[in-house]
Amino acid sequence: MKKVFASLGVILLVAVFGVSVVFAYGSYKDLELKKEEAKVTENKQKDSKNKTSNQNENQKSTNTNEELNTNDVRTTEDGEEIKKTKNGIDYTGEFDSPEEEEEFEKGVIAQSGGGATNGENTEESAPKYTAEDAKNMSDDEFLEAYKEGMSSEDADAVDELSKDPAYKEYLRGQVEARANGQGGNY
Repeated sequence: MKKVFASLGVILLVAVFGVSVVFAYGSYKDLELKKEEAKVTENKQKDSKNKTSNQNENQKSTNTNEELNTNDVRTTEDGEEIKKTKNGIDYTGEFDSPEEEEEFEKGVIAQSGGGATNGENTEESAPKYTAEDAKNMSDDEFLEAYKEGMSSEDADAVDELSKDPAYKEYLRGQVEARANGQGGNY
């Protein structure tokens, strides 16, 4: 009977050791993959900054009246330039008119917990979730709630920017700041 228990104990130890080795190897592979992804992302950012820098230098040489600061250029993973509206809200692409930009800002402010804008107090402009809800939502749930009521173009812009985890945290910070009465950007 002792031999059976001893054999089972040895088998159990070998099994636990095997599972530990498999888990450690999996963790190691994940870490290596993340390092590789970080290198690729870093290289893409460097390439896009170089391209943007080269474009800006070309623009400077052709238009001496326009001053560009290439140190402040931010881009998405796809190399699109991230710009700011008059009120400091990030976007990609172009607006056809100042009214379109203003409408985009209204949508972002309303969806990020800013409530009604320009004196409007409608049911549609009120946020459908609180800052506490935003903290407890998964990234996908939060983004869906954030984009609710936006035009498809604005929602696509948010989707594009949200590929960067830092942008998701930025949006959550916006919601929390507005819920605490701190207004726009934090």
